Amino acid sequence: MSSQEARPDSGVTGATWTPTASPPPLVIGGFHEVLQPLASTMLLAVSACRENHVFLKQVFRDTNWELREARTYRDALMILCTDRMPVVICESCLPDGNWKDILSQVAVLPDAPRLIVTSREPDESLWAEVLNMGGYDVLTTPFEKNEVMRAVSRAWQSWADEWSRVNWRWRKPQVFAQSA
Repeated sequence: MSSQEARPDSGVTGATWTPTASPPPLVIGGFHEVLQPLASTMLLAVSACRENHVFLKQVFRDTNWELREARTYRDALMILCTDRMPVVICESCLPDGNWKDILSQVAVLPDAPRLIVTSREPDESLWAEVLNMGGYDVLTTPFEKNEVMRAVSRAWQSWADEWSRVNWRWRKPQVFAQSA
């Protein structure tokens, strides 16, 4: 099979897949839209709740996601200053800050991660505020495994798509000789 033919396991007829494109969907719990990075990729979870960290470790245990943990806004900043993160999952309220504080910090990074906000009782106003301020998604706690995987997958794909376009725009243009 050439790299341009549809993968038989993709579940999509007439589609093409190239080795340099995004990986084929990973089927988890019946969801065919869940993608994960091909190589180990860090993901930051910011929550004061120990149970959230335990659950997220379990969700990402057998994936290529390397989960980093922060319990406070300050801890999250220390990690974000040293490590590149494509996705950050952040509890709406932290002991020393909130999701808006995290968003204001990640927004100025050269390859800003996608921010997923978590809340025990998200309402329409939180959803609207998160999306209008530049956040990526909102998840309800306690978490549901498939929803976490879907949200992180889509956030990562959005981040990867944006930065592949940015990298393409900054490539040196190829110069072609013009015939006389």
